[in-house]
Parts: sequence; structure tokens; C-alpha cells
Amino acid sequence: MRWHVIKASNELHEMHLHGFYFRTAARGLAIRDSIMPPDRAMLVTGVLRPGEWLSIVWSPDRAGNWLYHCHLLTHMSGAQRLDRLNQVASAETAHVHTNGTKNNHAMDDMGGLVIALDVRPSRTAAARASESMPVSNVRSLNLYANTRPGVFGNQPGFGFVVEDGAQLPARDPIRIPGTPLILKRGEPVRIAVHNRLAQPLSVHWHGLELDSYFDGVGGFSGSAARIAPMIAPNDSFIVRITPPRAGTFMYHVHGERGAELASGLYAPLLVLEPDSSFNAEIDRVFTMADGGPGTETPPFVNGTAKPDTLEMIAGTTYRLRIITITNDDSFVTTLRGPGTPLTWRVLARDGATLADGPTNPTPARYVGGPGHTRDLAFTPGVAGNYALQVVRTRLGATLGPTTSVPIRVRAR
Repeated sequence: MRWHVIKASNELHEMHLHGFYFRTAARGLAIRDSIMPPDRAMLVTGVLRPGEWLSIVWSPDRAGNWLYHCHLLTHMSGAQRLDRLNQVASAETAHVHTNGTKNNHAMDDMGGLVIALDVRPSRTAAARASESMPVSNVRSLNLYANTRPGVFGNQPGFGFVVEDGAQLPARDPIRIPGTPLILKRGEPVRIAVHNRLAQPLSVHWHGLELDSYFDGVGGFSGSAARIAPMIAPNDSFIVRITPPRAGTFMYHVHGERGAELASGLYAPLLVLEPDSSFNAEIDRVFTMADGGPGTETPPFVNGTAKPDTLEMIAGTTYRLRIITITNDDSFVTTLRGPGTPLTWRVLARDGATLADGPTNPTPARYVGGPGHTRDLAFTPGVAGNYALQVVRTRLGATLGPTTSVPIRVRAR
């Protein structure tokens, strides 16, 4: 499929394709009609700046219902529906029809920059392994969506917690971000998602190439004969995933009444090669998000605006996995330290390893919007005090305070 996407306003959009990668074949500006060289990088979320156009190419190789939408929540919420543009729906009524029945998340709670895609199966399509794999041969996890009152002033916090051992986690502990999931490429996994919230829940496995039924858009994912429901309070839903590639991904709430995403319902998801293991000494994960409800809260890095000091060793190469999952803004991330301006090399974008291998060293600065991941290789050259600084940006203007991650680099 080749799509020509034209940006005809002065807004910025982060266009996310569920379930598939795309590449940018051409990019230009309406005022100059310039064409930039094709980008071989594979993406699941692409930035579309004011006045730009893109030609993107992708292959719909899995049947089912999928979405192409802007990842800025205000651009895809139900408030963007034409019959609601002059109204403000409260959190209590947003999911209820006038007859008292519950809304369908996909049909009622999304609007604006959302396109529904219906991919039909080919005549020779075979059943996918994740649908038919016996449970005994599959790794099983239990994932709980919890909440705790009063985390952000008088507002609650939310978090995903994975069961550890035989004892069920209590209902009120939360993790922000949620428990990282570490999977293996080609290894089937069965994830039972348990909803302990007071409202229905859907969980989207952002960037993963999986079956439509498990994609995580309640009332939409799947096909006409089999549609995945929202997960009702005190109910659960089984997700089956066999990751086809190693990379840095995320999982997060999809469809919400209020500020559940900004208040903690997101988490890292890492897929490793079958013969590898996660080494926290050199593999560093930074999840960038909003610091709770509000439009200009301090950026959260791994769940806090005041991160602890990290330790590194000069001359050691580290893999920095940056995950950005804000509501509506981008973050500028800059790595600062002693000596000459710092550089890093880009290893992967949106979980896909670059086709031409790591880039040459580039300035250690990254602008990432909601729905992006970036893998970077960084080697501190000398001992000293460094910092990873994160600040909110909107249409080129920086807003609010800077969150700084102190890094102490010691000599080898």
C-alpha cells in the first residue's frame, strides 16, 4: 500500500499504524514541494509537521481490523466527534448512552484523526501459530491493572503489575511505569490481563506485529466474526503474542475516561533475541511520560521527576532504550557531560533495527513524541558528572521545568 498523507494545518501529528511497520518513501513541504531522499527506516509512528506531506509504504499481511491514527490523545478522543465538538462530556457520562447502556470504545470514544482499516484474509491464509499453540507450550504471565487513591494530589495513580510467584499482588500497589515485560523473539507468550479498575479497560501492545484480535482496541480489534471486548471491571482477557523481532516496545491503555495514561497505565516491553538475556548494567531503559494529570506537568523519567543517580563506567558502550508515551506533547532529551559535545549512534527506531546498521555518531539530542521508541549506543569517554535532561516541547517551544537524570561516570 502506498499512501500520500498531506498535512494541511498548523498542528503537529504523530501518526501511528497499529500492527504493521511502514517506511517513508518521500517527504516534502507544501510551500516548496521539496522531496527528501527515501528513508529506509521502518516505523510504526511517524511525525507529520505543519505543512508537510508524506508518502508511506506498508504491506497489510495480516487480516483483521486495524487503526491508523494520531497518537496525540486530544486529536483522537471522542470529543473530536462532530456531534460533540461543542460539548464537554464528563468522565461519568462519557461511556453511557442516553438509554443507559455502555458505549463501545472504538465506535464512541474515538474521533478526529482515526482511520479504521479492514484487512481481508487471502484465500490461502493459514491459521496463525499463536491461535493454535497448546497452552502447555506457552509461557504464561498474569498482568494486573491496579489503582491507588491520592497519588497525584487528590487524583488516583494507576499501574500495571505482573504477578511474581504464586501469590496474587494486592489490589492497591502500583508501579509507574508498569512492570517491564521482557519477551523473546519467536517465543509464544500468553498474557492474562486482569482489570481491577472501576472502568472497562483495553491494553494496546504498541509496535508489536501480532494478531488483530489481541491488538487491544476494545470493541474493534479482530474481525467481523470475532471482536475483542473491552475488559470489564473484575474481569480478564487472554492475549497471545509471538514476537517476530527483537526490539524496544511498550504497552499502554487504549481508550480512557480521564487521565489514566498520564497517571501510570503504560510500561516498557522489550523483546530479546532467543539466546540473549537482559543485562541491566549496560542496557538502560528510560520511559518518558507525563507526570500525572495536567497539561504541563514535569516530565516523568521512569516514574519520577527526580530520578536517582545512575552509575556508568568510562569506555563502556551502553544501550539507551528511550520510550516516549506522553498524552499530547513531545520531549527533547539531551545528554550533557564534560568535554566536547556528546554524541551517540542510533541503533533502532520504533523497535526496528536500522537497515543500514548503526548511524554515524550524531549529537546526543533526541526529540520524541508519543508512540516512539529509540535505541541509542552511548560510550562515555571520560569520568565525571553527566546528565540526561528532558523538557517538554510543543511546536518548537519548550514548556515547563526540566527533569534531569544524574549520571556519575567513573574511570574503568
